[in-house]
Amino acid sequence: MGTVLITGGGTGIGRAAALLFVERGARVLLVGRRRERLEQAAAAARARAGAGGDVAWQEADMTRDEQVRAAVAATVARFGALDVLVNSAGSAPVWTPVHETSDETWERALDVNLTGAFRAMRAALPHLVASRGSIVNISSISALRASNAVASYSAAKAGLIALTRCVAAEYGWQGVRCNCIVPSWVDTPMTEGFLADDGIRADVARRHALQRVATPEEVARMIVFLAGDDAAFVTGGIHAVDGGMAAL
Repeated sequence: MGTVLITGGGTGIGRAAALLFVERGARVLLVGRRRERLEQAAAAARARAGAGGDVAWQEADMTRDEQVRAAVAATVARFGALDVLVNSAGSAPVWTPVHETSDETWERALDVNLTGAFRAMRAALPHLVASRGSIVNISSISALRASNAVASYSAAKAGLIALTRCVAAEYGWQGVRCNCIVPSWVDTPMTEGFLADDGIRADVARRHALQRVATPEEVARMIVFLAGDDAAFVTGGIHAVDGGMAAL
């Protein structure tokens, strides 16, 4: 599976992807802001490592370009190459109507959910060109379906879809693939505050054709598929992992 850098690798979808990559023999560097979560994720991944699998971690804030570049450099220094970038880092929506959304809220949503992924791709692309590697970005159903009071988050995640397509078009001739996953509701630390309420969970589940929310592992399986050779002719795609939510 080569060498994989996962932003937001300490929790949720990023953590689940790390476990699966390492299990399949990949060398993985986890990036995140919280040392304790990164250490825990790395320990869990090491316990499941397949032949050749290895894992390391590095603290980095995706809003700080120098830290993002340092994480990419650390991946190449430790493992000798970079084959896959997974942009899973993100922040939860701040629930405010558009007319009450401050500049700070708007800018923070874009900085973490869109510009952070841009920074990671910008730093990683020279290495991915060298390895003819791939990128998997994690957007959200909010990019495709409007709802109340999440305009800043939705705009950022929609921007990530457009950025995915631009990178796929611009770097495909150099062998780099770039795809985007669009999950709906997933059981992660980002959503646990909402889904802990049984009534809210039931209401959310009813909005899916499969009548439930996803596990992080279910999204991770799509990440690993898109990153690997089984998806060698797949690029520029927007891939729903939404339990049929968009179909309803």
